[in-house]
Amino acid sequence: MNAENYARLLHFVLKELGARVIVAGGSLDKIPARVRLIGGRGVYSIWACPTGGKGYVPTYFGCTSRTFGSRLYEHCQPRGKIYQLYQGEVLGQISGIGIVAIDTSFPSAKAMESIFLSVFDFAQNVAENAAPRALDLGFDISDLDQDPPFPEGASDIEAFNDILEVISEQIGVMQKLHRHLRKLKE
Repeated sequence: MNAENYARLLHFVLKELGARVIVAGGSLDKIPARVRLIGGRGVYSIWACPTGGKGYVPTYFGCTSRTFGSRLYEHCQPRGKIYQLYQGEVLGQISGIGIVAIDTSFPSAKAMESIFLSVFDFAQNVAENAAPRALDLGFDISDLDQDPPFPEGASDIEAFNDILEVISEQIGVMQKLHRHLRKLKE
C-alpha cells in the first residue's frame, strides 16, 4: 500500500500514538534552522505540502536514537530526504514540509518503524523500496494543522486492520523469543 494514499489514516494513527506535528513552510534555506530545534528522539515521518496545496502527503518514515533535530538537519543536506523534496524529485515543487514525531525509546522506535514500513510503501524509503519513486497521482492529503478524522472508508479500515495484523505478528514473535530465552535462563 502506497503511503501517500493513506495520509489521513497515517495522520490519525500517529496522533493517537501521541505524535506531535511540526509544520515548516518556506524555502529550503530556512528549513535547517527550524528543524535543528526539534528535540526528542524516536520515530518520525516527513510530509510534503504540494505547492498550492492545503494539506500534506507522507513521503518518508524513519527512526533515530539521536535528536530529531540532528537527524532532520541531515535530511536537509544534499541527498537527504527533505533536500530531495525541495529539489522536486518526488512531488514536483513543494511549499513546505511537516514532521510528525513520536518521542520514544530507540527499541520502541525500531519496532514502530518496522510495523509502518511493513504495511506502507513510503516513496522515499529506498532501503525498503529499492529506489525512490514518484507519488501516485490522486494521492490523499491531510491537514497537519487539524486533528485528523477517524478513518471510515473501506480502504482506510483495511489498512488499519493490516497495521493490527502486523502488530499481532510481532507480538507473537516476541512472545516466542521471550519464552525461549526464559527457558534458557532457568
